[in-house]
Amino acid sequence: MKHPPQPEWKPIEFLPTYTILIRGMLESAQEQYVLLREALQKPYVLDDNTMNRTLTLYTQQKEDHWLWEKQVDLWQQGDLSMFQRQSLKNLKKDVDELGCLNDKILTLARKIQPHTIDRVLTQDSVTLAFDPIVLTMSDGMMR
Repeated sequence: MKHPPQPEWKPIEFLPTYTILIRGMLESAQEQYVLLREALQKPYVLDDNTMNRTLTLYTQQKEDHWLWEKQVDLWQQGDLSMFQRQSLKNLKKDVDELGCLNDKILTLARKIQPHTIDRVLTQDSVTLAFDPIVLTMSDGMMR
């Protein structure tokens, strides 16, 4: 049975690289979250392919999240300068926020997925007429 490779833990000198990496992922996740919140009102503007890619990406990030947490924990155990300690504190905050945001994105994506344009086009007219998303949309249009 083949075991997955063990992570290669990095020395504290990689802290700036990890900070840039995590901040980039966090900024992208923040943008994605805003877009998905907006799309929740009109999920039919998204297609299955987009939602599948979103679910795949953020599921993978969620599965890898423990690696970032563990790396930060390992660094915190070392002999650090005041600047490194503060940088690690900020990185830990970003890692935690990224984890929460990944969960929120996955929740929104799962809510949207059954209502993409691809799914809507496969529904018969009776099912479509009673779809809560469609009912909400038509109710809003009537006002």
